Amino acid sequence: MLNDVEFEILYTVLINPSINVNGLYRRLKGKISKAKLIKLTRKLVKAGLLRAVPDERHKQRILLFVDDKLRKAAESILSAALSRGGDVLGTAENLIQGYLEIVGELYDPFEQWFLKRLILKILEDVLP
Repeated sequence: MLNDVEFEILYTVLINPSINVNGLYRRLKGKISKAKLIKLTRKLVKAGLLRAVPDERHKQRILLFVDDKLRKAAESILSAALSRGGDVLGTAENLIQGYLEIVGELYDPFEQWFLKRLILKILEDVLP
């Protein structure tokens, strides 16, 4: 499976669509070297979890996006988490329910892994 840094890369790109590699590096500074970031970004693009699109305004800049299917699944889970407000138990229930509804449509184990990690990240932020 993917490691913690790879999750952080995917999560950062998910919440910052069209971020470039330099912007991603600035957000993750201290967690990863730039050389390692580029290597892992290429790995995630090759795995189909990220899309790298050349920037039309700047020839050397590459914009990063989470794969559309994975992005839609993550947005669905995120909206489920927010649908019940500040109730921690309700948020956890909505996250798990949202995951169970979506997981049947995802056959890629990396996508399933990312969504599980996303749920844990949201719960970490919600728990006091």
